[in-house]
Amino acid sequence: MSVEVSGRLYWNPDTLEVLIPSEVTVKSLIPALEVGQTKEVKFEFHNDKSKRFEVRTYRVTRKDAETFDFNRVGGVRSFLNLFNFFKLRSAQSKAISKFFNGDTTVAEKLPGFENKNQTCFMNAALKQIIIDNPQKITDKVTENTRNKPEAHKNLAIAFARLSDACHDFKSGQITKGRVDRLFDEFYHQLQAFAKQDLTLTSERNDQDFITCMKRMFVTEANRQHDPNEFGQFIYHITGLRDKENELRLCRKMVRQSNTSDIDYKTDSNPPTYYPIDLAGNGNLVDKFSHESSESYSRKDPDWGETDRFSRIGCNNPSTLTTIRLQAKVTGLDDFGDSFKRTSEARALIPKQDVFELELFNNTTKKVDKCKFKIKAVVVHSGSDSKSGHYYTLERGANDSWIKHNDNRVTHLKTDLHDHFRRNKTAVPHLITLERV
Repeated sequence: MSVEVSGRLYWNPDTLEVLIPSEVTVKSLIPALEVGQTKEVKFEFHNDKSKRFEVRTYRVTRKDAETFDFNRVGGVRSFLNLFNFFKLRSAQSKAISKFFNGDTTVAEKLPGFENKNQTCFMNAALKQIIIDNPQKITDKVTENTRNKPEAHKNLAIAFARLSDACHDFKSGQITKGRVDRLFDEFYHQLQAFAKQDLTLTSERNDQDFITCMKRMFVTEANRQHDPNEFGQFIYHITGLRDKENELRLCRKMVRQSNTSDIDYKTDSNPPTYYPIDLAGNGNLVDKFSHESSESYSRKDPDWGETDRFSRIGCNNPSTLTTIRLQAKVTGLDDFGDSFKRTSEARALIPKQDVFELELFNNTTKKVDKCKFKIKAVVVHSGSDSKSGHYYTLERGANDSWIKHNDNRVTHLKTDLHDHFRRNKTAVPHLITLERV
């Protein structure tokens, strides 16, 4: 019986969860077996609790076209299994089997994306954007990019076709192979965009994003990157943003010498994902109900000393159907070193399924209350934001939750709030809300 070193996995003994590192694909870890055939395979585990690597050997049997059975080789339990005294499998063996077999039902789920070597940040951002745009977008993106440079146009249309194909797959209209080919074409166009000569494009925004993509996919291709940057890029090249219906910071400025004298200002160029400061505790409802204030000296001498009150809002909350948020999970300590705001980020998720947010109405200058629920979340799992792993959680039918982990798409057995409670290093990073 042959023995192979198949790859590295991450194991959390507390939650019995197995995670795959972003540089390894699931297909490369499963031995090529015929139905009924057995092979011994070695895996290198990183124990998330002890922070040590452990090599374990498993006897892998292919039970049918979709199902594998894993049994630990070595140790009392596996010894008893081997000689069929009684069937007692280790918790890790059960977790390994569950990890590889997963849920084979695909009719109601978007397909997974292959990890192209440290590209889980890209896959997670792509999946969230596709979830947020369930309607057909190819015609719209084609029109939006009609006068754009060739590389810009080709990449935008490649994404739009991929997005539409994912939803066609979900409804059973096309095969996973078709989606995989469109994903490969998108990645090919992305590389072509990243390798452009900056002098060949006259658009300032394109130059900035070309520089960003070069960093992500050329000069630092083997590093983890921020899905927020990549998400902004996709919304830029496709022209899918609706800036009139996006969140922005609204400021009310009151002259100290005359409290009836008020001036209102808002961000003219709102961010694609509105940044939520995690300083202090509080969930999303708390963050939106908070009004910050500070006294400052305005440059205009006619105003002098003023009080500034800031609220999160938009031009017209009644037309706001989707909200995109970025939880700023990375902070700086007193020495200027970065750290992950794990507890503050996890506290963002409200326990209730539907919640009411207070939004400043920039038209009426009043606060409107609007009900939302979370639609999708890009999650970061790991001890620090410069490494670790990204995946996406999607609200499914009957308020169930679906986990998009690169090429693996499975149903969660818990709700969103409980998922973060069980997974100690997982934090919400990009959150989209939908109007109720």
